[in-house]
Amino acid sequence: QPALRTVKESLGSVPNLLRLLSNSPESLIGFLQISAQLNKGTLLPSIKERIALAVAEVNQCEYCLAAHSFLAKSQLNFSDEEICILILNKD
Repeated sequence: QPALRTVKESLGSVPNLLRLLSNSPESLIGFLQISAQLNKGTLLPSIKERIALAVAEVNQCEYCLAAHSFLAKSQLNFSDEEICILILNKD
């Protein structure tokens, strides 16, 4: 599918969540459209990823922690130490 190719080009891989959503092309397109609209906000990507990591930790979502840790490292060059600090809520 073209949408999954675009995701792979953007992220370097296709997250499992998006592979699952691709079983319903309408769901995948809808999710990607919502994500695109949210990305038009004024928060810096590094701030959004810090928030996503903190929320994933509070929600105790191992999948989200893994996915956002990967994005933080691969797309935003966060260090392992910075990710651990965010996850452990330590300064």
